[in-house]
Amino acid sequence: KQISHMERTILRSLEYKLNKPYCLQFLRRYSKVSESTLVEHNMAKYILEQALLDAELVTVRPSLRAASALLLSHQFLKRPKMPSTLEDYTKYTTAQLMETRHRLKANLVPSYPKKLESVQKKYESKDFMEVAKHTSLLPLWK
Repeated sequence: KQISHMERTILRSLEYKLNKPYCLQFLRRYSKVSESTLVEHNMAKYILEQALLDAELVTVRPSLRAASALLLSHQFLKRPKMPSTLEDYTKYTTAQLMETRHRLKANLVPSYPKKLESVQKKYESKDFMEVAKHTSLLPLWK
């Protein structure tokens, strides 16, 4: 009885929020720790959203996907090296991020049907700093 009571107390205090963390939660923290610009953060969000339908990435930890997306964003925006603060915070080395980074980059190449262009259009808007139009992405589309 005491255990059941304590479990209910804990669940109430958590307001029944038992979700596991997702990529965006990690990305927000990683962007803050690495002092990423708003453009770098939005580019990483764009990269993550473009990869949502990739079944191979489902098994990759959200923290690894977020760190890889941020690294790729930094590379696209000419910040080639992962900040040491981010490496210290995530405990991932650049080498550990490369496989996931490569997979995320592959998802940016337009090979999707027209009906899946909503993410592209969303990140072409001024609300997201038009990161989907960034010139560093152009070589992927040729």
